[in-house]
Amino acid sequence: MPAGKTYTQISSQTLTSNTGTINIGSFSGYTDLRIVLTYFVAGNGGSNITVNSSTSGYGEMDLYGNPLVYTIYYGGSRGDIYFYGNYEHNSTTVPGSFILDIPYYARTDTNHMLFYTRGTTAGGSGATSYETSVGMAQWNNTSAITSLQLSHTGLFATGTTVSVYGITEA
Repeated sequence: MPAGKTYTQISSQTLTSNTGTINIGSFSGYTDLRIVLTYFVAGNGGSNITVNSSTSGYGEMDLYGNPLVYTIYYGGSRGDIYFYGNYEHNSTTVPGSFILDIPYYARTDTNHMLFYTRGTTAGGSGATSYETSVGMAQWNNTSAITSLQLSHTGLFATGTTVSVYGITEA
């Protein structure tokens, strides 16, 4: 990336109550997007991302684990992008982090790639009480990305923060 400021904060929100879905939209005029989620979870469940409310056409690969075990997950032909489950993080007091990068989100001549990293520190005991992952997903659609939905079946808890950044000149 070129020197200088390339990230511009587009929006930021902090949840004041528990919710199952966080909607992100109203971004334009940038090359790439970065979504930073610092999350708390109120209950067991899994978390997913959908693009433009689409419920089909996703594929993903994820390398996740803790210092004892790493696993490769491949989810082809899915209805969403899965980014963690209840066994990895379930805490209203210890945050997890999730960073999602979407290059060329506005292009309409190619399918869209999404890249993410995730880290948690709660959900178990001893060496397995934290987990990290890195993954990539593809949305097999050439429509420009105009909205994202982050959902958790066990609810994102109060204090969860999501910030959206636009990247120019990347």
